[in-house]
Amino acid sequence: MYIAILGRQPELGFAELQRIYKDKVTRISKEACLLGVDYVDIDRLGGTVKLAKLFLRTDRSNWHQASETIKNNLIEEFKDQDRKITLGISAYDLKLNSKDINKLGLAIKNSLKKLGTSIRIVPNQDLPYLSSATSFHNKLDKGDNKIELVIVKDQNEIIVGKLEGVQNISAYAMRDQKRPKRDAFVGMLPPKLAQIMINLALGDQEPKDKLLLDPFCGTGVLLQEALLMGLKVYGTDLSQKMIDYTKINLDWITNKKHLDSSILLEQGDAMTHKWQTTPDFIATEAYLGQPFSAIPSKAKLDEVRKNCDHIVSSFLINLKDQISKDTTICLGVPAWRNHKNSFTRLNTVFELEKLGYKKVLDKTLIYARKDQIVARDILVLRLQ
Repeated sequence: MYIAILGRQPELGFAELQRIYKDKVTRISKEACLLGVDYVDIDRLGGTVKLAKLFLRTDRSNWHQASETIKNNLIEEFKDQDRKITLGISAYDLKLNSKDINKLGLAIKNSLKKLGTSIRIVPNQDLPYLSSATSFHNKLDKGDNKIELVIVKDQNEIIVGKLEGVQNISAYAMRDQKRPKRDAFVGMLPPKLAQIMINLALGDQEPKDKLLLDPFCGTGVLLQEALLMGLKVYGTDLSQKMIDYTKINLDWITNKKHLDSSILLEQGDAMTHKWQTTPDFIATEAYLGQPFSAIPSKAKLDEVRKNCDHIVSSFLINLKDQISKDTTICLGVPAWRNHKNSFTRLNTVFELEKLGYKKVLDKTLIYARKDQIVARDILVLRLQ
């Protein structure tokens, strides 16, 4: 069994896990889930930042007693270790601070030192958990003498896992920032979100030999992440410039990762285009409208919203007769932050049944940063 620590957008991360692992996922807190499976590939998951193999369950939720149990278990395991240990400790959704965690680390260190075991504690700074960047750079997922304890609360228990996977921030930065062609005007989809959207479309199906279509492919971020998962990809875009950019970017990732890839690209308007073949899945981000640095006036928002509604609804109408009832669509559409700090959504989101679609996930999934006005409203759909 695994403990999964969810990322900055926990509802999206949880939805991703639900789509892949179905009823084997249990949400135990805002930030953590339990996965009743034997293996998880964290490199495929965009919404999970850490993955830990279950190591210890305490029968108490009292932190003082639980920390003693954790300390005694670590001492027993590493008292005869002849190599220096590097240990990190992260606690989530417990009413603890960094001092509480550092105190546990120091107690473990002092006890092991008396037994002749050398140990370095990775200190917690301002939070009771280590950032994924700290875990990654200290290689705390590598096992043996590099360890991170991941501590979470599950009802009346405190449970502990040993870190087995952490998001590779260097790989994400490379794929996001080192791509040959980028275009800020069309929006820059984060690779993590692209992974989540692909997984929301795929569900529990294996990607091998499946075809994913992105009808608004832009510079090809979704297609890039799909290739890395082993999917065949088909991308179209209104702009030939974007198709050219996508080809350059996909050639780059294919060569860099030595992928044996199936890629089809062509210029086409998603509102009218006739695709050459029926895809197995669709993951795409539609036009988000113009960017805003401040909350727009009602008149301006109505204008932009109307345009986006037209594009998205026309796309869905055009797509309807070109896919099968088994085709799952993950569609990102715009939503706008308002003065109530909630989001104004497209009218199309509330008219999906009239267009012949039904929601696979009947929950609101908004991807937004605190400083952004334009957010992404993530929909998972099928034909009725």
